[in-house]
Amino acid sequence: MGEGANEAEAKLGRGLFSMVFSGLNTSEVKEGEESESFWGSFEGGRTEYSSVKDTGVPAGFEPRLFHASNSQGYFHVEEVPHFT
Repeated sequence: MGEGANEAEAKLGRGLFSMVFSGLNTSEVKEGEESESFWGSFEGGRTEYSSVKDTGVPAGFEPRLFHASNSQGYFHVEEVPHFT
């Protein structure tokens, strides 16, 4: 369970896991509390990984929307101004 996960993300993760690995015995482990055997199952074991938790939008950020299409035989991208 990722340290920054909210309850909706946790519920989605549990649901996806049960769909993909139905019938297996599972246990939930919080990020940072993984056992050495957990990390040993990955090639190279435990290594550094991104731990950025702040996914907030910076102050003053102006979102932009783009329309992308290849319907005319080439890839065209156009910004959509003043969207809501």
